[in-house]
Amino acid sequence: MEFKTYEITKDRHFNQVEAESISTTWLTDDVHRWIDLTEFQQDELEELLAPLNLRQEVLDACLVPHSLPFVIILEHSLFLSIPVQSDIDNLIYLTVLCGPTILITIQHSDIIYLDEFASFYRKDRMLLAANTTGLLFELIHVPLKMLIPRFFSLRNEVVNMSQTLETKPDEVEIDDIMNLSQDASRIEIIFQDQRFCLSELESGRSETLSLTTIRGGLHQLIERIDRGLGTLARLQERIGDLHQFRLHSIEEATNRRLNMLAMLSAIYMPPTLIAAIFGMNFQNIPAIGWRYGYLAVMGCMITLVVGQLLYFRSRGWFK
Repeated sequence: MEFKTYEITKDRHFNQVEAESISTTWLTDDVHRWIDLTEFQQDELEELLAPLNLRQEVLDACLVPHSLPFVIILEHSLFLSIPVQSDIDNLIYLTVLCGPTILITIQHSDIIYLDEFASFYRKDRMLLAANTTGLLFELIHVPLKMLIPRFFSLRNEVVNMSQTLETKPDEVEIDDIMNLSQDASRIEIIFQDQRFCLSELESGRSETLSLTTIRGGLHQLIERIDRGLGTLARLQERIGDLHQFRLHSIEEATNRRLNMLAMLSAIYMPPTLIAAIFGMNFQNIPAIGWRYGYLAVMGCMITLVVGQLLYFRSRGWFK
């Protein structure tokens, strides 16, 4: 098990300290701490959390990874499972256990930003409050901010693809549009799950955990998520329009090809008919013994083909 411990200083920064387990003195002193856990077995995690005397439902929630948002708020403890990032196949949820003076992040999957997060709040930025709930707020806030560049990148891709479809539609594949749609859906799911967690925290009641100190900040984050969901919905509509436009252009190109095949069939049908007639096994076929019969029939075939080509071209059927 990898065990990292940080103390929250009075000036709302982190100070990393050496420790290998949770000390019983941490439960009674006034120092607020953050413990980040990675690379652990379930029995190791259960043994580590034993000094906290958690309710069984909270302990059970901590021991297993989650794929859905989940919030438990009690007077002396808070459990939170919230999406913080996504990969190609699924969302990655961060498990947070928050007590009056100890906050524990449990990484069932590797969460990239937490090491940088710890370094950033050592000196470059201050927490909302010098306690565990202030740290909880920042742990929720940072993943939301990380989605902003991803959202704008998605928007730029949609704009560029829209321009390409207008000028060179054949260069855009349906799979490219579907990838944009899937990326937008992942961002939407993260927004929705985070909004659920934030709403639960905002309405939660616990005097011991001092949730009132971050309630105003939670309300602002919910408003930002609502605006983001509205903007994302419009972007998804645009992606849907691009998908329909590309399908229409593919259907139109297919129809043009079918029309060309139909015209070619019509052009070569008379010569084929003539060839079939003169290929019959009868004795008295007209011009069968004529010296110039072959040239006359070939000339008739060529005249019919060229004549139809000129006619179809004059009507604009080859455009």
